Amino acid sequence: NLYYDQLQKNSQKRIEDSQRFESLDTHFSFIEDQKNKTQRSLSLVNAVKRKQTIDKEEERYEKSQEVDLNLTVTQVKDPFSKDIEEKTIKEWEEGLTKDLYLDESVSILCDLIKLNSPTD
Repeated sequence: NLYYDQLQKNSQKRIEDSQRFESLDTHFSFIEDQKNKTQRSLSLVNAVKRKQTIDKEEERYEKSQEVDLNLTVTQVKDPFSKDIEEKTIKEWEEGLTKDLYLDESVSILCDLIKLNSPTD
């Protein structure tokens, strides 16, 4: 609790400065707008345009999230993981290396360590 305000301030600044979080927010807004449009045109031309707009937004979002973060994932071997296919494990590890929430969590932990370290 002692460092809570500083940790929150540092995290908020990183999130505000992050293009990936901004892109995520834009994507959520787009999805919310689509969800609120409850009427659909029966025109094929309008339906195709709508689909193209959605596809472009999906492509834009996916591209914005492709950046690898400086995260390294090491799997701890356990007796239960032998039943899981290696491909599934690799996909899971790859997903973790791109997880912006995990990256921010690690950054918060690093901040906490720095704040708790004795200063010279």
